[in-house]
Amino acid sequence: MANLPDVTRRAIVNNVLKNSKDGKVHRGKYVELARNYGCLWHTVEHIWKRYSSNVALGVLDGAPESLIKKKSGRKPYDRADLATKISALPMDGASVLPSQLNELGSPSLCTSFSTLKPVLSEEQRARRVSHTLSFLDEKTCEFEPMYDIVHIDEKWFHEDVDGRPYRLLPDEEPPQRHRRSKRHTPKTMFLAAVDVCCIYDYQRKTMFDDKLGIWPLVEFYTAQCNSRN
Repeated sequence: MANLPDVTRRAIVNNVLKNSKDGKVHRGKYVELARNYGCLWHTVEHIWKRYSSNVALGVLDGAPESLIKKKSGRKPYDRADLATKISALPMDGASVLPSQLNELGSPSLCTSFSTLKPVLSEEQRARRVSHTLSFLDEKTCEFEPMYDIVHIDEKWFHEDVDGRPYRLLPDEEPPQRHRRSKRHTPKTMFLAAVDVCCIYDYQRKTMFDDKLGIWPLVEFYTAQCNSRN
């Protein structure tokens, strides 16, 4: 049954007031009003009881209107309290939204990124499919476990980035960061080696945890003119 509009609720209260004496409603009036307004008699009784309790508390009009609008939707928040919490955050944490929400007690949002994907030609697609099929066993059609393969990759770690966002209050200033040039940001390259999965080492009689290690590659030399890194 749909919720009664406020005009109908006020009309029900006025009809009950006309057919009541000393706060007592005449017998059968709830059922009659429910039949006239197309609702249940429990609804009429609930509206009248809430009106009577509000009048007893000092509310002049009784406020029989629906409370759905007040109880539904986003809950209001105190801007002064929110500004105090944001100003108490460290400047490093103000640039990352998830950590900022965790500090504020609202970890319901997360940051998501969308990266560009390469547009592959038909030849490139066929080459990738053939490369994937090369890992299948022709007899069992099972994927190669790659126990004898070690993956080696290089990782770059930058000391800082050129543009770093900060979420601050209107009266706050972002921190000053100085570099000789944005192209002179120090960065370090690491060599990482990882195995595919855990295997048993029969010589040491232990399980190998598939982690070989990561080592810094530090070498000082004159940078090439056309080298990006």
